[in-house]
Amino acid sequence: MSYTNPADGIYSKINAYLKNIKNEDDNKTNAPKRGLLRSTKNTTTQNRMSNTPLSRVAKYVNTIRQERDKLNGS
Repeated sequence: MSYTNPADGIYSKINAYLKNIKNEDDNKTNAPKRGLLRSTKNTTTQNRMSNTPLSRVAKYVNTIRQERDKLNGS
């Protein structure tokens, strides 16, 4: 039986998630869309994603990284 370490996959998923959140924050526009071509979908994907285990772990990792940077003087 071969043993595989899932840490590499988990680490890459967390980094991708944090990068995706950062890009969404940078690309977010606050201009309201009006008219016939506006989307009727509820755009609360962030609320749905905030309850997933991946998002909770990503928040913890982000907090730890910020505190580490503070201690290192970055």
